[in-house]
Amino acid sequence: ANGNGSQDACVAANTPNECDIQTTPAPIRMQIKLPSSTGSITVDRWGMLSHTGGAATPTSMAFELMPKDKTLSDASAAKLCTGTGGRIVRVKGNQACP
Repeated sequence: ANGNGSQDACVAANTPNECDIQTTPAPIRMQIKLPSSTGSITVDRWGMLSHTGGAATPTSMAFELMPKDKTLSDASAAKLCTGTGGRIVRVKGNQACP
């Protein structure tokens, strides 16, 4: 992340740092939510995604995407459901993940 070609210690206060691979803000007219999240997504050495920060890797994640100031019941809202195998499924915003 800092261009030196080696993995350095993760010091979150340094910018750029080795903690974040990429940070991208949501588009200004869109909301993206990840319920029960600590605010970041991590990938472990086996490629498993986690958003809880706990010792246990969650079995799934559901990204909620909707227009700004709208809810999941809005016609243009969507939910991206991911499982442990990396499969991504798009469902309507108010539907449950499979």
